[in-house]
Amino acid sequence: LSTEYMDDIPDGELGPEWEDRRSCPRGVYFIKTFSASLFLMRTEDNPSRVWWSEQGGFNGSTPESFISTHWRDVFPETGAITGSKPSLLGDRKIMLVFKENATHYVSGDYPHWTFGTVSTVAGCAGPSLAQAAPDGTLIWYGSGTFWKLDTDGRAVDIGAPIRSKLKKINKDYE
Repeated sequence: LSTEYMDDIPDGELGPEWEDRRSCPRGVYFIKTFSASLFLMRTEDNPSRVWWSEQGGFNGSTPESFISTHWRDVFPETGAITGSKPSLLGDRKIMLVFKENATHYVSGDYPHWTFGTVSTVAGCAGPSLAQAAPDGTLIWYGSGTFWKLDTDGRAVDIGAPIRSKLKKINKDYE
């Protein structure tokens, strides 16, 4: 015995139109989640590129699925990505994308992300050098000093007072 099933659903109602997928980029340096997407950042061949995962499935986001057009080179003229950190700017969610001598951001919602620049001087030296303070302020180290993201979205050098105190303690400190 067998059961016969009737296909009475028009093809146009089966779901969204197919979009080409790509395999996950190989050799990714950084992986972060932001706004329900999985962001993969930097490879040897694409040092300033970010890729983000799909969210258009019937069941919501699909972190292992990358639509072939879902990538962006984040201001390649400022160098390779050195790390990233999700943060808040007021009530707006952002993800900072660090370079050695610059800080950029991603904001918005899938798939219409907005990319911008916080600073072209305040970089971050490495992936684990950005942390949230107890009050939620983001602080990172790079370009020879400590930086803080202020409430207006600017990078503020907070390393000068630290260096000043060190000079009083250790006269050999330069």
